[in-house]
Amino acid sequence: MIVWLVTVAETMPAIEISDRKMRTALLGEALSGRGHGIVWWNSTINHRHKRKYFDRDTDIEWKPGIVVRFIDGPLYHRNISPMRYLNHLIVAYRFLKRIRRIAPPDIIYCSLPTPELAAVAAWYGRKVGRPVVIDVRDLWPDEFTARASSRAMRRILSVATAPMLWATKFALRNSDGITAISPSYLAWAQSKARRGTRPYDRIFYLGYPKLGPVDAESREVRQGLIDLGVTPERRIFLFVGTFTQGIDVEVLVSAARILAGKCRDDIQVVIAGEGERKDWLLEHKRGLANLIYVGWQSREGIEELLRLAWVGLGAYRSHSNVSLGNKIFEYASGTLPIIISLEGDARQLIETNDMGCHVPAEDALSLADAIERYADDIALRTRQSENAARFFAAHCDAEVIYPELANFLERLAARPSVGS
Repeated sequence: MIVWLVTVAETMPAIEISDRKMRTALLGEALSGRGHGIVWWNSTINHRHKRKYFDRDTDIEWKPGIVVRFIDGPLYHRNISPMRYLNHLIVAYRFLKRIRRIAPPDIIYCSLPTPELAAVAAWYGRKVGRPVVIDVRDLWPDEFTARASSRAMRRILSVATAPMLWATKFALRNSDGITAISPSYLAWAQSKARRGTRPYDRIFYLGYPKLGPVDAESREVRQGLIDLGVTPERRIFLFVGTFTQGIDVEVLVSAARILAGKCRDDIQVVIAGEGERKDWLLEHKRGLANLIYVGWQSREGIEELLRLAWVGLGAYRSHSNVSLGNKIFEYASGTLPIIISLEGDARQLIETNDMGCHVPAEDALSLADAIERYADDIALRTRQSENAARFFAAHCDAEVIYPELANFLERLAARPSVGS
């Protein structure tokens, strides 16, 4: 069968080989390995680095059986900005124009966000009689209104994001199935769709590949990290991610400062990534020898950091709408316990599986205390590392999740009729 995967903003290993394969790339490979033809509809924007892959609509063959079709839109430089919203509108419009001129696929699997692309995919699927599954990864537009600092600002944002909310509801109500990365995300989607659970609503956690073998290349990457200041002999507490509005870079710096004041020279906080708070981080890390910033890292660099680390850090702000976040699964791929500040699904998963601990959001003292506890209690760290490994093997391993998701899509595409 022919499968359309509609996802923007993921890293793009088809262009930059060092980029990590994420959900769409891994699913595409799983489906292609079963003999299906894959078309991945993407944007020309490299969301992570805020630059363009191409200046016009461009189609490339990533691998045999997997074509990536890039849809051009205006460049934006901030994750939350009018220009980004304009980009999403234009990409959705150009997507609609292109798909009306070509043969329809057998099934469409579309990510949310963006609401605009999801609405077009759902409308088109109904029009041509093809099943559409919406994969909920972020709660747009609720994510934006949750950040408002006052009731008045929430009202303003509610009005400003009303078209986005309409698109979200339309997409979910007109889908044949909903997948989500957590129980609360699925419940949220079903609420927006105004319906209960249907046969093709399912939770699929974010999957990650196993760490590759240690070889000459990984040893060279490790040396590069050491040259940046990473000290393997210390207990390394690692944060990997993009510095978005929901990520609390400040609490990481404050916790490192508290630990430095206690002369905990055996502990090192390592931060990998980039984003809107990068300049602030570079300014405020000065004088903190126990905080190392290694910048954005390739797939190989992240794998090596996971091997070196003692514990993973999930520092989220209190207003974050993230339910589970990819950090839990990413750290589990490296058998790392996680110290996390999310409530809800994330806290329950971590505590139920005994693979980390929860600390209050935006509380540097609690975070520093937790870091010290894990640095000193080898038995605790060992037990939870083993539990993280078991959880990963059962629920996060890409070799488990994406074949299951491929099975799910095959069953839906084989139904005799569309609609439920």
